[in-house]
Amino acid sequence: MTQTLSKPDASKSQYNITWEKLPDDFKLPDDPVENIDQPLLAAALGEALDMAGFILASMLIASNFGLCAKVNDKTVVKAPD
Repeated sequence: MTQTLSKPDASKSQYNITWEKLPDDFKLPDDPVENIDQPLLAAALGEALDMAGFILASMLIASNFGLCAKVNDKTVVKAPD
């Protein structure tokens, strides 16, 4: 899948974003996480949502993941909080 996005500011930079399968030998960065309590917080949130009946069988819930894309032919990896 390919997307082209423009920055809303005056510079009018164009971003070509593609979502591709990473090569088998691609090394993901092993940077330390900013918040060591994140897994505990994610589990507590998941449990609270489940107890409140907000989680459906059709939903995907994940933690400790990264988003990988090519932006202008450069592979970028981000781990959202």
